[in-house]
Amino acid sequence: MKHTKVTRKLFMSCLWAFLAYWTGIWWGLIWAGLALVSITLARWQPYQSLQHGIIYRGYRYVKLVILTVFAALAVRVFLLGIYAIPSGSMESAIKPGDVVLMERWTFGPRRPASLAEVPNLGNLLALVPELHRWFSQHTLPPKRLAGIGSIDRGDIVVFDHPQSDIVMIKRVVGLPGDTLALVHGTVTISGVPSDPVGGTRIKWHIEDDTLSTNVGGRSRYYGGALRLTWQEALDMMDSLSVELRPEHKQVGKGMYPKSKNVQSTLDDWTPPTIPQKGLTVTLTEDNLEWYLPLIILQEGASFERSQHTGFYYINGAFTDMYTFKQDYFLVFGDNRYNSKDSRYWGFLPADHIHGVVPLVLFSTAKYQPYGTRRTFKKL
Repeated sequence: MKHTKVTRKLFMSCLWAFLAYWTGIWWGLIWAGLALVSITLARWQPYQSLQHGIIYRGYRYVKLVILTVFAALAVRVFLLGIYAIPSGSMESAIKPGDVVLMERWTFGPRRPASLAEVPNLGNLLALVPELHRWFSQHTLPPKRLAGIGSIDRGDIVVFDHPQSDIVMIKRVVGLPGDTLALVHGTVTISGVPSDPVGGTRIKWHIEDDTLSTNVGGRSRYYGGALRLTWQEALDMMDSLSVELRPEHKQVGKGMYPKSKNVQSTLDDWTPPTIPQKGLTVTLTEDNLEWYLPLIILQEGASFERSQHTGFYYINGAFTDMYTFKQDYFLVFGDNRYNSKDSRYWGFLPADHIHGVVPLVLFSTAKYQPYGTRRTFKKL
């Protein structure tokens, strides 16, 4: 019995120490205070005399509920997340109505910046707007535990929008250090053409306005533009002996960066090298509009340009060089013409990523094509 108590106290001490490190000094003091209250209460003589009464039994039930809630929150923060998909930006891999599972151990769990970001708990705090606003304004610096792997090109990730609080899901197409370009609808990495990742849907054009076929389990009449994956287009051309050609869109309102000096479309978009931790770049007129929002908003640096000489000053020092402090990614939606992704808001900071989506749990959509199984569908 004595060894059991010693082991339990040692375990609790390690747990409190970890929580203090993970949550930061102020939250660590709260955890330590709770531990002190618990130990003091256990040694209090009147409390010991009630251990066999109804009050003690009630206390045990309350403690069980609290521990269950904390265990559920720990699973959501450190291990798994579940998200419902409202839009079709990731078709055909993920469809509207799908409920997906997200795991955090590959890239490593990210510490919530405040209680407002803790899953479920943030929803409760939202019932009191003033309290939710206070926690949202008093945040901790980013911190992430080491993961067991890394994010690869083609992975589907859940992340916070870099410019808002919206949680999004997209596919990674560019890794830190990559030189990516979108040329006539085709992704190239470091100058090498890459097939659309994960069934990317683009527009195709056919001439026959009476053609009827079955694509994706639905019978449709086609004429003009289609949204098909490359594989669907190839299958259609082989089975129906028709010619299809990609229809390259020539407009792209609101694309990143929002500058008259950068001309981009949804099919032609050429960002500079994707920043990675430790990469030093020379800032020029060509790349400044791409990198400056990262330097100021994501990296927390100050930037000024002399009105007389045009020289750059970063953190008060004259320089045209900058070394990035973290990794960044580029993400696209599979349904490229119906997706607000990196083409509209730029590079995705690594500290905004929640985790990787390995599978679809099930679908809540009322209509599902015959033969299509969404339950536990691997992505």
